[in-house]
Amino acid sequence: MKTMFNLLLGMRPAAPERRRSAGVNKSLLYQRENRFTQKKPYNMPYEANDVAPSSGTAARLNPISFNLLVKQASRQTVSNQRICRAENSKDHSFFLPIGLFFVSLFCSLLAAVAQEPRDRGADGFPGNGGLRIGDEIPEEFWNLSLAMLDPGQKLTTRSMRDYAGSDLLVLDFWSTWCGSCISSMKHGEALRNTYGDRLNLLLVTTQTANEVVSFSKKNDIVANTSLPLVINDEALRMFFRHKTLPHMVFIRNNKVLHIGGSESMNDALFATALQGKTPEVNYYKDDYAFNEPLIGLDNIAANGPKRYNLLSGYRQDSAPVEGLLADSAQGTKRLYYYNQPLLTLMMRAMQLDDIPLNRIVFENTDYTLERIAYHRLIGNKLQWLAKHSFCYESVAPLDADEPLLWESMADGIKQLLGISFALEERRIPVLRLQPGGKLTAAAAEERSPMYHVFDTYNRLPSSLPLIDPDSLINGLYYPKQNTAELSTKQLLTLLEEAGLRVVPAEDVMQVLVIKGRDHGTL
Repeated sequence: MKTMFNLLLGMRPAAPERRRSAGVNKSLLYQRENRFTQKKPYNMPYEANDVAPSSGTAARLNPISFNLLVKQASRQTVSNQRICRAENSKDHSFFLPIGLFFVSLFCSLLAAVAQEPRDRGADGFPGNGGLRIGDEIPEEFWNLSLAMLDPGQKLTTRSMRDYAGSDLLVLDFWSTWCGSCISSMKHGEALRNTYGDRLNLLLVTTQTANEVVSFSKKNDIVANTSLPLVINDEALRMFFRHKTLPHMVFIRNNKVLHIGGSESMNDALFATALQGKTPEVNYYKDDYAFNEPLIGLDNIAANGPKRYNLLSGYRQDSAPVEGLLADSAQGTKRLYYYNQPLLTLMMRAMQLDDIPLNRIVFENTDYTLERIAYHRLIGNKLQWLAKHSFCYESVAPLDADEPLLWESMADGIKQLLGISFALEERRIPVLRLQPGGKLTAAAAEERSPMYHVFDTYNRLPSSLPLIDPDSLINGLYYPKQNTAELSTKQLLTLLEEAGLRVVPAEDVMQVLVIKGRDHGTL
């Protein structure tokens, strides 16, 4: 598969290349404005709920084409069938090459889940973010003594060694505030009943017995579960570090077989794991994956420049996350967006908030709305991300002006994908709200503000933009219901029932125009 990326590096030392996580000393945090039409500072890091560190990041990429700009060192060997050409940029001083060549790298970076075991500290706990897929379970893990609530909420103590003989041991980390964790408990219980003694599933929480028991009085699922509950946990989470819930760990034959989120609670995955096979999944969970860059720079001389601009496909170990990290040891700052829709990358590059999906115009390009942005009507989000999402990453000097980071990001996306994108004022078809009868202005407990309907409609990808120039929806209400499940027709019906009329019209609006370029892509 063709891979292209932009990279400016110093001379490579004679020492063999080793991948290791660079020390991140400082995180740069900013606030974001709410309106998509306004320039905004950068927000970081955002982390989604079902994801997590990574070693050997390149093996986790499902790359498309990414672009690399490299400073040529004297007599430097360029491997992996690199094809080079020169390129300059006078607008971006930190990407300005001195003797640069362009690299097209043809490679097949297949998704891999097996990892090399890491060293453990003197206390027995694994370093570098905890145990990962493929690691052997250390003896210290099986020697743990855990406080547990048995079925019936009887407090007891057990050793992890009691579960060492399981064909499959699953640790399901949860909390009382995690709704998806609790809703999956019934499914886990059903799987435990299906496989009997071959499967042991432990529900693990850092909360106390009193907190769990108190919550169970209000929640029948927790109150009636037959699965053992590990409470007050600090030890297990040290072996399996995570930042988000749900977090599930599969252990078989004294090795970590799989780490995942809520998507891991499915029959097929359990059946595969019990057969001793590695589950084939689009994603495995590493809440610290953002600490591992897409390109390792540790083999580059410390006094040489280190900067690049890279675009790749789906990264299996990461959630949709974004951030800007400063590394004073390397003298760099790294801007990253992992597993993001193309539309998100465009918006971030322009430093704008998300634009409604019904305000996007495509001209002379194969890209479609279904390819650049996810919507609930598409279906499974994880499958969509695995097929359509991108990873973007750039490294620049620590003192580089941040506006240039996003300007360079926009230029890179346009160059690599053969498109242009910008906000333009266009006259487009719209639907205009007008009074149509007696307006329903009275509020009641069973009614909700009408702006929910207005906002939900404009988030639908197939709808014409709905405008309300006279602010007619202010003070209007509709019967309480989940508007996210309604169609465009049902939403318009709610507006009409409130005494409003929807009239076809045209209006000048700001839209995102995505255009193809005649000379194609790299």
